[in-house]
Order: sequence, then C-alpha cells, then structure tokens
Amino acid sequence: LGAIGGSTTQQLFDNATNGDDIAGDNVFKYTLTVAGTPGVQAVPFTVSDAESRSSTGSFNFTIVAPGDTCSAAVPLAVGASLISNNATATNDVGVPTCNGLVTFNLGLWYTVVGNGNVLNVTTCSANTTLNTRVYVYTGTCAALTCVDARAAASPACSPATAAAVNFCSTSGQTYYVLVTNDTTGS
Repeated sequence: LGAIGGSTTQQLFDNATNGDDIAGDNVFKYTLTVAGTPGVQAVPFTVSDAESRSSTGSFNFTIVAPGDTCSAAVPLAVGASLISNNATATNDVGVPTCNGLVTFNLGLWYTVVGNGNVLNVTTCSANTTLNTRVYVYTGTCAALTCVDARAAASPACSPATAAAVNFCSTSGQTYYVLVTNDTTGS
C-alpha cells in the first residue's frame, strides 16, 4: 500500500476492527483512507502467513472522491453550508426518479440528519455557476426512497439557475441529498 500512502506491510483483520465488519467469518479486511486522484489504481501485493507460505498478485481498486457516490456522501450539520465542485464527479446511475426528475449527471452526495423541523436544501448562492437540481432521499444507498426533488427554487432566488427543496424532516432520520447539474458542464 506504500504506493498510495499506506504502510508497505499491512496486517488484515477478521475481528470486526480496522475495517473488518464481521468477526470470525474468515474474510480478512483492512480499511485505509487515501489521498489520490479518483479512478482505478492497481496495487501489487505479497501475502504470507505464520507458516512461511506466500503468494503474490495484484488487485485494482477505485478511489472515490468524497461525495461522488452515495456511499461516500459528505455529512453536513443542519444549518451548514459549503462550496463544492463537481469537476471530478462521475455520473450517478441507478438512482430512482424523484418528483418526476431523473438524475442528470455529475452529482455530489451529502447527508443530513433531520431535527423535526422543515429543512431547506438549496443551491441559492453566488457560487452556483450552472443550472442545478436538488434531490432528497431517505432509506439506504442501496434502496433510496424519494422525498422531493426540484430543478428550480420557489420562491426564485439568485442565481436563476439555482434549485431548492423544502421538506419536513423527522428527528434522527438520515436524509441523502444529491446535487447535480441540470445541463452539461461542471
């Protein structure tokens, strides 16, 4: 893992720690957060055990930028704002239609935990430089349920290309927010 910022030797785990999710299932894992260019990376490896047996090989893995996929959604606190750039984002496939809108392209994902109040997710900002769509879902990344989606803001805001969704949140409920462009470009 040295080529991607990790240790040149790494123990794998089967004890529900260090990225392993189920102890004792004979599936050994290790989780590493890396900084790198999104995309497919090849990592050569050599494995060995306590009985001096070893093997070599190579595997490919994909570096995903924060927010580029539902499972890599960026958590936000209620009331927070941020500036994002979708220049390295990839298209979202398999996302359910929401409020009659099919996801367009180059989306970024966020999560917010409801507080029982009406929440407003908006791209109304001087930093918004392209037409946007905002989608809000509940459920899990594997089974999203539409809450609402909009390709405009009502009432209108600046810039006119912004979008906004207002929804009644349930306290403790995680909401998945997808922001995409409504045209081509980034």
